[in-house]
Amino acid sequence: MRSAHLLGWPWLGEPLALDLANSVVQVRPGTTLDLLDSEDQLDDWLSHEGKRLPRIAPTPDRLSAVRGLRDALHDLLSAAAADGPLPPTAIKTINAASARSEGHLRLARRGGAPVAELAGSGTPLDRALSAIARSAIELLAGPDRERLRVCPAPSCGMFFLGRPDQEWCSTACGNRARAARHYARRRRTARR
Repeated sequence: MRSAHLLGWPWLGEPLALDLANSVVQVRPGTTLDLLDSEDQLDDWLSHEGKRLPRIAPTPDRLSAVRGLRDALHDLLSAAAADGPLPPTAIKTINAASARSEGHLRLARRGGAPVAELAGSGTPLDRALSAIARSAIELLAGPDRERLRVCPAPSCGMFFLGRPDQEWCSTACGNRARAARHYARRRRTARR
């Protein structure tokens, strides 16, 4: 099943804002799949982001808070990638999430290895949402905004930070897009 493959989170490692926004994937045009549809899926995503976010124990509002922030991020990133105006409601949501914690990074040791961990005021959920929101603010207000793209490959639609000559988020998406174009050309030729 496609969703089981996607839950390996192979694309994680972009700014936190992109990693969270990309937890909604396009299965085909007009059809999406929510990869944070349950507490278990959220736990899996959080474990993959464990070096960048505090551990967040399950609470009654955890899943809805993360998904609410994700939906606002998706709206903002979609508008920014299309070079459109940023939706005021989404801006308000991001700013509120950023203000949930007065966080800072600190150097800590885990298993003898140095790691950067998020610390500060608020609950672990507050600190995590704040870190993700700040990632979005830095991205949207900084020079990387010009690099923000939405992958046009069939069944993708992921956000990524591209180079000037980069059209797709990955080689696999580029191959899929080229194969789809080739197949469409062959079908048009066969109809003649």
